[in-house]
Amino acid sequence: MVVLSLVMSFVLVNSTAIFASTDIDTTKPTIKSIKLDKDTLEPGGQIRVQVEAEDLESGVKQVYVKLKRAVGGVESTIFLTYNEKTQRYEGTYNVPSNAGNGKWELFFIYANDKAGNEYYTSIKEGSELYRTFTVTGGFDDTTKPTIKSTKIDKETVQAGGQVGIQVEAEDLESGIKTTYVKLQKEGGGVERTIFLTYNEKTQRYEGTYNVPSDAGNGKWELFFIYANDKAGNEYYTSTTRERNELYQSFNIVKDIIPPNLPQVNEINDKDKYVTGTAEAGSTITVKAGTTVIGTGIAKEDGTFSVSIVLQKAGTKLTIKATDNAGNTSETSEVTVKDVTAPNSPTVNEVTETSTSVTGTAEAGSTITVKAGTTVIGTGIAKEDGTFSVSIVLQKAGT
Repeated sequence: MVVLSLVMSFVLVNSTAIFASTDIDTTKPTIKSIKLDKDTLEPGGQIRVQVEAEDLESGVKQVYVKLKRAVGGVESTIFLTYNEKTQRYEGTYNVPSNAGNGKWELFFIYANDKAGNEYYTSIKEGSELYRTFTVTGGFDDTTKPTIKSTKIDKETVQAGGQVGIQVEAEDLESGIKTTYVKLQKEGGGVERTIFLTYNEKTQRYEGTYNVPSDAGNGKWELFFIYANDKAGNEYYTSTTRERNELYQSFNIVKDIIPPNLPQVNEINDKDKYVTGTAEAGSTITVKAGTTVIGTGIAKEDGTFSVSIVLQKAGTKLTIKATDNAGNTSETSEVTVKDVTAPNSPTVNEVTETSTSVTGTAEAGSTITVKAGTTVIGTGIAKEDGTFSVSIVLQKAGT
């Protein structure tokens, strides 16, 4: 019986140990207190942050806090490390040398444990964890930067190309510190952040986006803009929802090279087609002035034939080619030639006392008067079609 009792005790002890090792930590860390070592300091100074945090199961793994100027400004994250002597998590914040005057606050705290449980909270005034300090001797600037305009230097760009971005931003007090924009393909996708630098010549904040060589076709948007000043004041906005006047876009296409100038054959006032050669597959547009009088598609061999209504002699036609990517060629211009003979002139009676031949004919036409094979006078028909050609007196019956 004694031997059996010992065996049973052994089994029970081991089963208890196995059970304990399978316990899972699901408890978040606890934040007990927060302390700042100063109430007031000047720009360029240091303030020490001390947090009492506890996790009695797997143990605290990481702790950090966030600070910012109470009136709004850039957030700063301070990661804390455990101090064996004080048994607190501690870290130091270096107040910027250009920090703005006023109240700064510790507004957020985060902690996780070795089992992955997380605790985090926004700390508001009135909370037992809320802590502040005051900066004196710095900027009194509480005004956000102003964004006046944005510009993208291209409407169309090829994959692998570059897009130039320009922003007009202003801060008349402490001055602009950081400006950036965000780009994204229309409809959603990976966001691209472009940081901008000030150009003294243009007095704008400028940057370049290098379009990936494997970027797909489509429209991209400048959808967000951010600026802060040297006192920590921030301005940011969506250009698609809040400030539409700052919205900019560009299209990524595989082909950004315009077609060559269309080669257009001679056209006259009897032609019902404009013919010539252009980039194969391009759309040919024919205009008389600002009016489109015909369109067509260039064939595989580049030839085109665009149907038009008859045009008057002297009419100037313009012809452009547009490829499938939307690139448009320079403009070819042709003038419609006159190949239609005028109607027979109507001539008034001429006598042996007449010193001129008069009548009507096509306006602008040249009137030639002959006696036999000899030219005895020429003239031009007026806009109303009348003409008067001087001649020497002719014998009756000539």
